[in-house]
Amino acid sequence: MLNLSDILKGGGETLIPANHIQQLITFTIGTGVDFIPQIDVNNVRKALIEQLLVHSQAELQLPQWLAEIVTQGRLLLYLRADGRLYQLHGYPKDAYLVEYGGDRTLISARFCFKQSVAQMGGTPKTRWVQVRITPEWIERSETDSKPDLQLDFVPDIISANPLGMVSCVEVLNVPPAGAALGEGDFHKLAAQIEAHDDLTGNILDNLYFFAESPLVTSRDPGEIAEAIFRDGGDWRERESVAHTSGFRNADSQRNPRRRERRHRLRRVIGNIEADELFQQLNINPVPQDQLFYSDNYERQLREALGGILERGIESATESRVVYGKVACTAKTKQLALFKYGICKILTMAIAAEEALYIRTGGALGLPFLGDRTVNFRVGAVYQPTTRDTLDRSIVSRNLMRQGVNAKEALKYVFPEKSEQEIAVMVGSGGLPSEYLRDAMAILSQLSSFIDPLTGLPLTDPRTGVPLVQAILPFIVNALSYGQQFYSSTSNSQSQSTASARAESGLLRSVVNRLAQLAQQRRNATNNVVSTDNRSDAGLASAPIPGILRAPTGSPTDAINPVSTQSPNANSPFAKFFNPAYSPIFNFLRWYRG
Repeated sequence: MLNLSDILKGGGETLIPANHIQQLITFTIGTGVDFIPQIDVNNVRKALIEQLLVHSQAELQLPQWLAEIVTQGRLLLYLRADGRLYQLHGYPKDAYLVEYGGDRTLISARFCFKQSVAQMGGTPKTRWVQVRITPEWIERSETDSKPDLQLDFVPDIISANPLGMVSCVEVLNVPPAGAALGEGDFHKLAAQIEAHDDLTGNILDNLYFFAESPLVTSRDPGEIAEAIFRDGGDWRERESVAHTSGFRNADSQRNPRRRERRHRLRRVIGNIEADELFQQLNINPVPQDQLFYSDNYERQLREALGGILERGIESATESRVVYGKVACTAKTKQLALFKYGICKILTMAIAAEEALYIRTGGALGLPFLGDRTVNFRVGAVYQPTTRDTLDRSIVSRNLMRQGVNAKEALKYVFPEKSEQEIAVMVGSGGLPSEYLRDAMAILSQLSSFIDPLTGLPLTDPRTGVPLVQAILPFIVNALSYGQQFYSSTSNSQSQSTASARAESGLLRSVVNRLAQLAQQRRNATNNVVSTDNRSDAGLASAPIPGILRAPTGSPTDAINPVSTQSPNANSPFAKFFNPAYSPIFNFLRWYRG
């Protein structure tokens, strides 16, 4: 009977550990992992992260790192500075040793690995390398055998640490059933997994033993069986004492479970007399009760490990429901490996580049942009169908009709996208035609409301301006959500003043145009041709609300060059009506003509 460590190394017959690990790899990594800086400008941090991950081939190593923390319970990630490039390395439990301070801060980290060293005129030689890292120094030594990390470390080479910190993170596993951090998933169930391995081995032995139905006969074996010839050789050559004792040639590596057939029944057995016994027995090697017990035992173990046994799932809908338990278990692995592991390493790389930027006066590195937090996003295992996307869009539209803003509603349609990506989606491609059509319809309806006492459009009782003119800023602000406004330092004060005047005049003309269309519609309905322009005159002479007036300073002074939101309250429409920036301005200009 094998123990758990031998089973995890690939021995034994049970496949419970292998199936559990593969299931977690599928739901933890999904179709890929993307790491996104929380704050970034012009994707400078994103470019650094992608360069680091590609240079380290991290995407190919993620399954191995995940399998390491699932089986052994912990893993060490190390950020290595290679000139201006960075590499990410992972070391298993038995290959590193860390030391923490009182506040759980890494004081030092030691790890070892083996590498091949070229020899003059010979084959490469394997050498073991041991490294010790402190915030100030990096110590290194080489030996022919694997070093003992518990012994004192005598370095051969000592160099200054270019990063100025212990650029390592220890990833601790979160096993099921609320066990302590840093323990493998299988250790709590070691006895049960070993018992299942023994049970599976016994079943295989029965299968091998009863693979062929036994023959009961009174005849001599030589009369009913013949030797099998393999590769032109007779079995009699291989039925020596050494061969039957288990000895094989050095180049003959076979599966220990494989059984070779040495004899077979003759195709024709003649002259069977009536008094001779000749009968073949059919034996069931695995009884149904034994098979059911083994299957149920495996299912219980898989569920105790936080997974499921896939056998028996018939429909896609059922699979999404039952795999929810696996997704919950994989979520803890994602937090351990990605959020508290790789994301911390990427934060260290950003901090190192910012320190380099300061030391070189901005010649190298990255400028300080604020919070260095890096988030992760995992590609969905189940890709949404066109029907799923359509249903989500319907729900999103209903949410917006209930008052939910567009950004939050789009998160329901695209749950895998970040807030920055959603803001770009809203602002980079212009306004949705349906939103713009509804907004213009609202303005047109408001312009048709006439005060029966004065014959003029209804006014806002708080400001005394026409109702259309009072509500227009709120509609424009809603439509401008998500647009990107880019500043230009070349604009002068005179250009800003002229632009502000043009915007105010455009607003008046738009309102007049809407009122004129409403008056024409009323006249057509009443079959009366009106010559009274009091509506137009009233609108043209109405004061402009303070919120729509041009700011006294340059509108570019208060607008973030990379902002994805509307301008601030002091100059909310400074860029909105500028034909060089706003798509709505062009539409209103066309509508005016």
